[in-house]
Amino acid sequence: VNPIANKKELTTIQEEKKIRRRMVLVATGIFGGLCSAVAGSGIDIASFSILTLFFRVSEKVATPTSVVLMALNAIMGVICRLIGIGGAYAPGQEEAVWDFVSVCVPIVVIGAPLGATISARLPRHWLAYLIYFLDSVQFISALAVIKPWSKPSPNGLYLCLTSAGTLMIGSAIFFMIARAGEERGEVELVTKPTAGDEEEGDYNEDGENMENENIEK
Repeated sequence: VNPIANKKELTTIQEEKKIRRRMVLVATGIFGGLCSAVAGSGIDIASFSILTLFFRVSEKVATPTSVVLMALNAIMGVICRLIGIGGAYAPGQEEAVWDFVSVCVPIVVIGAPLGATISARLPRHWLAYLIYFLDSVQFISALAVIKPWSKPSPNGLYLCLTSAGTLMIGSAIFFMIARAGEERGEVELVTKPTAGDEEEGDYNEDGENMENENIEK
């Protein structure tokens, strides 16, 4: 077996993987940004889901990453509105926006560093359980505040159906992303270098040449 040919083939595979990862992350950023523009949140959920379910990144890394992305997205959104991008404010809307900002800033200033500190110190599984619990509380609290069943007919029925549909469709999408991440991990395990190839150089768990990493560093 020609070791030079094997290294070239491995380098090509690595480059293709990097391109695919970048394409997935860019698509996630665009989709999450559009959701944030419409609903006020989205890039944090999208980035966290893709990182943890598809790329199998630890929640200890994905949590602060999604928080920083959402913070930057929110700042850019406020700046765009201040310079006139997105249209003029409706009467009273600008004051309401700044009221929301003034309410959120103290919570974010305390909550974001506190959450990052907790996520860095908790074991991964405990952090995952905490996220599951908080998301469940958030969903139940939203239903308790909105009370879709209390709206006049037929709006109440429509809201109940859309809430149930959102829960089921979202769960199905997350399941498919998780399944795709499992299949992706299985494929990468199959495409890792063989024992004969590893003799020609040191490789990490992703099948990447450590010599190349040292050169890049």
